[in-house]
Amino acid sequence: MNILVTGASGLIGNYLINYLYKKFPEANLYGTTYKNIPKSKFKVVYIPYSEIFKINIKFDQIWHFATYGQPLKFMKNWRDVINLNTNHLFDLCNLLSPKGKFLFASSSEIYDSNGNGLESEAPASFTCKPRSIYIDSKRLGESILNSILPKESYRIFRICLAYSPYFKSNDNRVLYELILKGLKNNEIELIDEGDAIRQYIYIEDACEMMVEIANREYTKLLLDDSPPIFNISNSFEPITIYELAKLIGSNLNVTVRKGPANSNLYFAPNVVKVYPERFLKIFPKYKFVPTREGIKKVCIEAKRNFSNYSKSTN
Repeated sequence: MNILVTGASGLIGNYLINYLYKKFPEANLYGTTYKNIPKSKFKVVYIPYSEIFKINIKFDQIWHFATYGQPLKFMKNWRDVINLNTNHLFDLCNLLSPKGKFLFASSSEIYDSNGNGLESEAPASFTCKPRSIYIDSKRLGESILNSILPKESYRIFRICLAYSPYFKSNDNRVLYELILKGLKNNEIELIDEGDAIRQYIYIEDACEMMVEIANREYTKLLLDDSPPIFNISNSFEPITIYELAKLIGSNLNVTVRKGPANSNLYFAPNVVKVYPERFLKIFPKYKFVPTREGIKKVCIEAKRNFSNYSKSTN
């Protein structure tokens, strides 16, 4: 079996490709990257993303995770965001074997923050906002896949805030910024009051959910002929940014202070919370990693990887 993971150096892609190796040790694994080759103890063939369209290989699974997940980066690189989520799908689908599956990393941001975040809800978002191109390119990417592939041949994953112990020091997502602030400053000062609500999912859960769905026949997904769209999210434990900061602070043994009101650096939504209704119909007894336990793992790894962070950044 040939498996391709685009964006294999990214936060999710790097973890996913290692998870796939453990699940399918006999598979031929390929990963694309833009710059640095990620470290891996497994046998993976890494290819520059631009070169993947030139190779003569048909893939049984294509996991398209090459995108910008960090708000600052996807707002700045909006032209690349459009191409990655829309135009490139046509060329990537040409690399798919006749019975292969295309697995697309969409986003929970396509939901209206006032809704329940269910797969049966129609996506809703405003145009002409700083994050609009990212959100609407994901929506269009979903529609493109549904137009060019039969339902049996693709899966769409609307991922909601997957977090991993393995992140880079320049990652500007909120959770990691809070951790790095704590390590650098011996305190965490929020940019606002921290009232926004988030629903995080530990990376191991996210990968397990996606792989289970990807390798299950369409007829066993309990979809009643609906498109194979799945929320990849925790089923419980919504948390405010302030509560998250307090949890991180307790693991790092640092103090937490609220910032000024009404400050929203990346134009983030007030509520990011979705429910994995379809996944839980198939796996009703699935046990998610509790947020407290997951954050503890991330903080332990961060202290190990960034032990000199405060000294090198002051």
